[in-house]
Amino acid sequence: MKTQIFIIGCGGHSKVVTEVLVAMQKWDIVGYIDEHPKSGVFLGQPVFNSLAALSAKFPSVKSAFVAIGDNGKRKLWYKNLESSNHSIPWIAHPTAYVSPTATVGAGSLIGAKSSIGPYSAIGCGVIINTGAIIDHDCEVGNFSHIGQGAITCGGVHVGSEVLVGPGCVLEKMTQIPDSKSLQSNFSIKPIQ
Repeated sequence: MKTQIFIIGCGGHSKVVTEVLVAMQKWDIVGYIDEHPKSGVFLGQPVFNSLAALSAKFPSVKSAFVAIGDNGKRKLWYKNLESSNHSIPWIAHPTAYVSPTATVGAGSLIGAKSSIGPYSAIGCGVIINTGAIIDHDCEVGNFSHIGQGAITCGGVHVGSEVLVGPGCVLEKMTQIPDSKSLQSNFSIKPIQ
């Protein structure tokens, strides 16, 4: 039997999250929340303008996922759901690889064809986007976003609320401080 879940957000990232949840074949999406909805329906499911409105319609649904690309907004919604005792799973597309020695925090997305290497630690509310590679012994802080096709080589530390643009390469042992944004196709070597 599938577990019912609702999704926060009705944008492009929400489409990605929806496809991952459907591909996992263990979730039943009951609806979406968008504070400023453009429509009452998104991807065939009802849209509510608040957590209270969705909870009134589906009081027994306690699983949720925040599908918002903006790191700060994703963090706010995550904290709101956490404080209201919702279950926030981490999810991975069936084509993604997650090492059995890696850890992944609640509310994180591991996108299609991405890879999480041995002994790596992914924080809460993180987006590891399509085709990204997190090599061995890496850390990605809470509410960060590793863009499509980005690569973190061994031992890289990415702080919290960091945006690593698509195609970036973070060479071995690089450290990225909290709240940093890196442009697409950027390459960083550690300071020697």
